[in-house]
Parts: sequence; structure tokens; C-alpha cells
Amino acid sequence: MSRFRTILATAAAVVAILCAAPPLVRAQTHVQWASNNACTYEASCSFSFGSNTTAGNLIVACGGFNNGTNAPTFSDSQGDTFSSAIARFNNGSSALVCYYAANIHGGADTLTCSISGSGYCIPAAEEITGAAASSPLDQTGTATPSSTSPSATTSGAIAQGNEIVIGSGMDWSAGRTWTAGTGFNNSVSVLNSSSCGCSAGMESLKLTSGSGTQTATFSIGGADPTAIAVMTFKGASSGGACSPSLTLLHAGRCD
Repeated sequence: MSRFRTILATAAAVVAILCAAPPLVRAQTHVQWASNNACTYEASCSFSFGSNTTAGNLIVACGGFNNGTNAPTFSDSQGDTFSSAIARFNNGSSALVCYYAANIHGGADTLTCSISGSGYCIPAAEEITGAAASSPLDQTGTATPSSTSPSATTSGAIAQGNEIVIGSGMDWSAGRTWTAGTGFNNSVSVLNSSSCGCSAGMESLKLTSGSGTQTATFSIGGADPTAIAVMTFKGASSGGACSPSLTLLHAGRCD
């Protein structure tokens, strides 16, 4: 009987060791951008992704606007739920908000940037695959620099590897071209020179590893007052965690 107890104890220890390992996290990947560079002074402005979105993915949408108007909100034609990632903040007239929709329905998708009472919205959105389906937002940060290389850093360290870092910025004072900072591999520049003479930028960086705070940096053509935001989103678990348990299928005598 003592041998049986030893075998059972050893098996339980092996299961416990295997289950103690942290769950694996899926790498997140940029899928596509959507933006509109021709929004006028209006109550809502729509823009669409070029291809169907995929069910379960993440959408992050940011809207630059003039600080003299109400802040924009986001919705889409798929009925996804958009939650606030970056609350309204500003640098002079340059103001910015960001939202995200997790575990989206998927399909042909038109987004709408709405402003109560009308105003200019300079919107951009990104679809990302591999994000956590529930509560993916991890860290955020904002800054209000006047620089040709404006940046913002998260207020805290990221929770895990394989997070995605997204930066967004708004420049109300001039129509500038926004260029992604070092290491950021996807970016979009939204220049609305016909209506408001303003511009916005958005960029993303996939982290395969890493820790600590994260910084989003842009390059623009002038040292204008800008509103810069940075967000990180957690990846979905791909397994590796379990509940340690043993089921005794057959017990015979062990002498």
C-alpha cells in the first residue's frame, strides 16, 4: 500500500508542477485601418473598414477634435459595445478620446464618430486579432507636448508579454503628416486640410515580449500643441493553465 501512496503522491506533484506554469498568451496582430480625412463640422461622421472584420477581434478607435466642442463617441454597424480607453483631454484646442470594442461580432463594418451639438471629428480605427475577449485594456497614458517628436508613456507596467501598444495623437493647429515612431510597425496619418486644417495620427506596435512602462512616439512636421495617448491591450490566453486534479480509475493491490 505504501508503494501505491508513493505513486499517487508523485502523480499529484507532477500535475501541480505542470499547472503552476503561467498560461500561454497569443501574439496580437494588426489587421487593418479605417479612417476619414474629410469629416466636416457635423453631428456624425462615418468611415468603414475595407474588408470584413473577424468575429472575436478587437477594434480600437480614436477621435481627435476641437476642445471647444463636446467629445466624440463611437459606435458601429455591427452593434458592438465601445468602452472608453482614454477619456477626454486636451492641449489648447487639440483634444482626443479613444474607445475600444472587444470580442466584436465581425462582418462588414461601418464606424460612426458622433459629437453632440456638432463639431469636427478626425477619426481613425484599427482592427486587431489575438486580443483578450474580455477586459483587454491594460495600461494607458496621456501627454500634452509641443514637439516635433511628441510622445506619451503609460502610467504603469504592462501585465504580460504579447501585448499590443497603440499610440494616437491630435494636432488641431496645423495639418501635419504623422509618422510612426521607432519600432512601431503599423501607422495611419489622417490629414483633414479641406475642412479644419487639422490632423491626427495612430500607430501600433506588437510586443512579443517585454515588461515595464511603454511609450508611443510620433514624428510630425512642427512643434505644435498636441494631445498624445498610449494604450496597451492584453492578448488572449492560448492554454497552458489547468486545475490540478487526479481521478482514480482502478486500484489494485500493491505490496
